[in-house]
Amino acid sequence: MTAIYPPIAKRIPKKKRLHGCTLSDDYAWLQNKGTKRVTEYLLAENKYTSQMMAPSEALQKNFIESFLRELKRRTRMSLIDTGAINIILERLKEKTIQFTAAKA
Repeated sequence: MTAIYPPIAKRIPKKKRLHGCTLSDDYAWLQNKGTKRVTEYLLAENKYTSQMMAPSEALQKNFIESFLRELKRRTRMSLIDTGAINIILERLKEKTIQFTAAKA
């Protein structure tokens, strides 16, 4: 089995003065959503998360489906609400919804 390592976020020091104090944030660049660097890093995080969570994929799916079935059973919902949960269940089965650590 090949070892899986998390991506390492590049440290880019950024200093900021606030109320007379100098603050340093090495990861401020991650706030620049939509930039190539941030998108690439988040995709690497998502890939790492998927690889690490892969062994428990069946358990995750079972848990989510069980949770949503129980939610439906325990609550009195309107037809619209019930329909929304059915759509979520179908998308989970089709794997069109992914649960990951971060979205690009």
